[in-house]
Amino acid sequence: RHVDKYRHWYFILGRDKVEMGKKDAPTNITNQAEIEKYQYTLWTGPPATPIGTRRKCMMEFIGNKFSLYLDDKLIHTLVDDGNLVSNGVKIKQSDWTTGEFCMYNEGCQGRYENISIEVLP
Repeated sequence: RHVDKYRHWYFILGRDKVEMGKKDAPTNITNQAEIEKYQYTLWTGPPATPIGTRRKCMMEFIGNKFSLYLDDKLIHTLVDDGNLVSNGVKIKQSDWTTGEFCMYNEGCQGRYENISIEVLP
């Protein structure tokens, strides 16, 4: 769920873990380094994804609930209810519940195929 450079949910599919989190920065900040301070890692865990491994990734957003599935198996669910914690700090509930979808790679190569986006009623 990508709103803008200030606000979005994300997941990272890494070689040794999966990471889920969100960025929720005040929209009046102009310094990108300051904006980055509002990116919160909310969960990390298995499975690992060795280089060259194909995965079917599915993200589901229903209201304030973000669920991640890999290869049709539920990996983790985050509920944005004001009780999420990052590094021992409670993260405020987001004031946005809609957004776009965006694919992004940082510092690596990625391959995507057979991408579909379904809006549920």
